[in-house]
Amino acid sequence: SRRFFCCGRRSARRGCSRATRPMAAMPARKLKLLLCALSACSCSCTVEEAESPLVWAGDDACLGDGSGEDGACALSAMQLRGRRVPLADEPQDDVEASAVMVPAVPMARRWSAKVSITAQFEGVKQPSTGDFVYDSDTGMYRFSHELPGSGKSDTLCANIGGYHSFVTLGDGATATCIPSGFLTLSNPFDWLSNASSSGSTTINGTECDLWSVEAQDGGFDSTGVSGFCGLPDFERATVCIAHDGVPRRAVFKDAYGMQTEWLFHDVVAERAVSDFALTPACVDKLALQCPFEGIVSMDLYRVHGAGAPHDPSNRNAADAPAALELLCGDSGAALQAADGGSEITHWSLRANSSWGIYRKCYYKGGRNLCEGFGRSLGRQAVDDAGDPTGGQCSENNGSWYTVPREGECDEGAAIGTDGCTWGDAQRLQTIDAVCLRSHVCGIFGVSGQKAEALAAFRRAFTSGECPASS
Repeated sequence: SRRFFCCGRRSARRGCSRATRPMAAMPARKLKLLLCALSACSCSCTVEEAESPLVWAGDDACLGDGSGEDGACALSAMQLRGRRVPLADEPQDDVEASAVMVPAVPMARRWSAKVSITAQFEGVKQPSTGDFVYDSDTGMYRFSHELPGSGKSDTLCANIGGYHSFVTLGDGATATCIPSGFLTLSNPFDWLSNASSSGSTTINGTECDLWSVEAQDGGFDSTGVSGFCGLPDFERATVCIAHDGVPRRAVFKDAYGMQTEWLFHDVVAERAVSDFALTPACVDKLALQCPFEGIVSMDLYRVHGAGAPHDPSNRNAADAPAALELLCGDSGAALQAADGGSEITHWSLRANSSWGIYRKCYYKGGRNLCEGFGRSLGRQAVDDAGDPTGGQCSENNGSWYTVPREGECDEGAAIGTDGCTWGDAQRLQTIDAVCLRSHVCGIFGVSGQKAEALAAFRRAFTSGECPASS
């Protein structure tokens, strides 16, 4: 028989209640997420029962008559079982990958606090102070702090316009915004779903319960605690959660000996919607569109694995100076090329020169995706030299580009037709990347020889010096 449990935040303190409407099956590996497993909840669960459909609710109001029609209740229920309501324009198959979970410990769903942070490595301590705002219902959280001698840093973690995080460095007119959608947005306390109770203590006069987790086999992936927006990577962590559900202390330790301690104080149980507003720098960054300076012909290059599809759309590319920098520098592309089995392709295309924001593209779920949104080719300088716009509209000594699929013109259509921004793409040549490195990187490494290295780079695609790929 199928048994449905609703262990909400308040109802968990009184035991489990039966619900009448299942939402979806929960895999056995999520068993630890069940609030039923908490000692505060009186029902029992087995692995077999964990495969049954379950209803999760955030509080008693979610129980109601079991219809589950209330929107806020549905959102809370979906998040509690490890899923997030998708954005209107978000592909359904991406929802599970960007899940926002509520940890299976008695944490408050919405709160804010002042935070004092101390990072320590090899006996050297680096203190900072700031603010932390958390809302599990919307999957948003924000961490703002000021590091002595380094200025202000603000990190907003939220699904907005195809991005998952917005980092603002500095303040005022010189502030720089760095939006990113590369990492999956995760609840910063997701890892508590794997945590074990480890006693209790008192932090600054407040009693709290200790929860600890340690990655198995020394790896981050085993507990999924790497890459959280706004929090440090770690192998071991301990958090002390007070009876109001708000942490008072968290300690993170990574594999290299770095320890970071967060002390939360001046706690406020609720938060305002304005707490999650984009900074002015991020608003300006996302809205910036360069002036139109005509339709331009472009030569772009991309390092990729052998056998990768020859398609420039939804990929990042570079002009010749930037490609040379990538190939011969210490970037991931250089390391990939040095390992062998990599190729570099030369593309030509025509594009509208009203550049948009540079967006990272990546391979996920069997397809190429770019963070953010927009039809314009994105552009960024290899070295922005402190430019708050990242060299989006300036003369650069090498530029990276985003080639978005949504901006591609239909075959034979003029650029601008139905808002398209680029077209006439042609693959001119694909050659072995290791061979190219051997011809150009020695010259590139010689002071004052970058022009010669650039000439050798361009020549290699037509001289036959390096093996070509079909």
